[in-house]
Amino acid sequence: MKMNKTFSGLAATLALFCAAPAAHAVSTTYNFTITGDVLSGDEWSPNAYNLTVGESVTATGTFTADLGTIGSETGTVSFATGTGNTMSINLNGTFVYATDDNGYGSGLGPSLTFTAGSLYDFDFQKTGSPSFNSSFLFFDDYDQLLGQWTSMSLTVAPAPIPVPAAAWLFGSGLLGLAGIARRRKNNQ
Repeated sequence: MKMNKTFSGLAATLALFCAAPAAHAVSTTYNFTITGDVLSGDEWSPNAYNLTVGESVTATGTFTADLGTIGSETGTVSFATGTGNTMSINLNGTFVYATDDNGYGSGLGPSLTFTAGSLYDFDFQKTGSPSFNSSFLFFDDYDQLLGQWTSMSLTVAPAPIPVPAAAWLFGSGLLGLAGIARRRKNNQ
C-alpha cells in the first residue's frame, strides 16, 4: 500500500512539471545579407571607396533577437558593444564593421529595424576618414557617394536544441521506479 502512495506521488509531481508551460520569449539567431545599389559615385569627384553608379554594397552578419514570427519579423536589433551581434559592410573591398560605428562603445551602436519582415531602417554612422553613413534605406559617405539598400535576406541560423528540464525529471523518475522495483524483487 505504501508503494502505491509513493508511486502516485511521483506520478503527480512528474505530471505537474511536464504540464507547466514555458513562460519566456524565444530569441532566434539570424544570418543576414543586405545589398544596396550606388546611385551616385565617382562620376564627378572620387569618393573614398571608388564606387560608381550601378555597383553594389553588401552588409552581412549575425544577430540574435526576439522579432516575433519568422517571416514577419518586427523590431529593432542593436549591434552595440556587449550584444554579441556582428556586422560587416563591404564597400568595394574596403570593410566597415559594427565596431567602427560612432556609438558602438556607448551602447548606441548601429542598428537594424524591421517591420513585417522588411528592412525599415539601417542606422550606421562612421565619421572620420573614410566616413560612411546609413539612415533608413539610404547610405552615403557625407560627400559624393549616395546609395539605396535594395534587398535583404534573413535566414534562421541552426541552433542547438537543449534537453528540457522535464526530460531530466522524467528520466530520474524512471530510475527511481526501477530502483523501487529492484528493491521489491530483492525483498521477496
